[in-house]
Amino acid sequence: LRRLLLLLLLLAALAVDSSEALVDCDLCSSAVARTLCRSCWFTCSQRYEHVERTADALDAQLFGQPQVHALVTRALRRHESDSTGPLALHFAGDNGVGKTLTARLMAESRFVFSDSAGELEGLLYLRGEEYRGDAPDDTARFRADLRHRVVRALRRCPQALIVLDEVEKVHSTTVAALQDFLDGTHPVVSFRDVKVRTDRAVFVFISDFGSADATAGLLLPELTAAIERTSRHIWQRKAADVIDDIVPFRPLDKAALYSIAAAHVARLAGERVLRDAHIRRVDASPAVLEALVADVQQYHSGMNGRGVERVFNSKVLDVVIAVVDKLAVDRANAQRAAADSTSWFAWISGRQPTTDDAKALQQTLLDLQSPHRIELRLTSTAAKLGTFAVEAELHRLDDDNVQSKTEL
Repeated sequence: LRRLLLLLLLLAALAVDSSEALVDCDLCSSAVARTLCRSCWFTCSQRYEHVERTADALDAQLFGQPQVHALVTRALRRHESDSTGPLALHFAGDNGVGKTLTARLMAESRFVFSDSAGELEGLLYLRGEEYRGDAPDDTARFRADLRHRVVRALRRCPQALIVLDEVEKVHSTTVAALQDFLDGTHPVVSFRDVKVRTDRAVFVFISDFGSADATAGLLLPELTAAIERTSRHIWQRKAADVIDDIVPFRPLDKAALYSIAAAHVARLAGERVLRDAHIRRVDASPAVLEALVADVQQYHSGMNGRGVERVFNSKVLDVVIAVVDKLAVDRANAQRAAADSTSWFAWISGRQPTTDDAKALQQTLLDLQSPHRIELRLTSTAAKLGTFAVEAELHRLDDDNVQSKTEL
């Protein structure tokens, strides 16, 4: 039986044509190679229907960029059906509009497993800051390092997603080092005697090109043309020619900022301190979200989604975690606090409790240390822009699914 299996493997190896035999079997360039090469069994696993997964993820998590949904999914479908060469996308726009988020959603929808560091196995993320410099010695070193990292990624994962962020910081000579991988005329590229296939890979370049034009409100074709002119001016002409699709990102409007703020609130329940307090869900009243957006527009207008994150962290996240951390005490602390309800209530409210207050407080503290799941609802008493305060309500479901409310 062993001899028969060895013979079958030998016949299968002979069936691999010479062009594919020329390259390393790590490339998994055919079904036969995937069967024969042990290394091919452990390359990055691509998700089933990853293009549809990407479309769904963009619909759910990318706000205010409908043109991005259409352009990215159309390009991925085209490349999936006819990948005669790699797909090169250029995400261009201002900071905080969702460019890096889109690339991350593409990677999460495309690949299954993560490595020991928690990075998706098929994703190569490169920061332009690492390749900043225009001195000849620097660009030569940067070009070699860039090609080496891309070859290593493609050797491990032929369908890799390679992202070069902040590409505006990279000298055009360094960017041109990727031209051989992108032009599509040679599906096999070699570097230092290592050969890799490029036709299944996706390259994403992220820049701030066209930020001023997007703010000016140009139509999509005009904005795309302006970004292309900027690319040709800054990059070498050939480097700009290998881009398949330019994907413009526009500044976020009020509705998009509101949706981002709501998404931040929804993710609050995932914070560890809230999970430990058995808080199942966090909801915010429209007043809280409106106050957040107004604060962003007033003081962080050019930061888009990053402005929402900054305001949310300082005016909601830090406050909620501090409140919940103090209130979601363990059983012993809750019992001790209940035994001395007067001092506890005075610390919370700033006034001495009545007898009814003390009884209600003791019951509240006992409720908090129970394992029931809790909902945290945020309300706002915004007096004027930039000075709004966050108030919290805890809603606990008892055994009969009847809600009881405790205002904090």
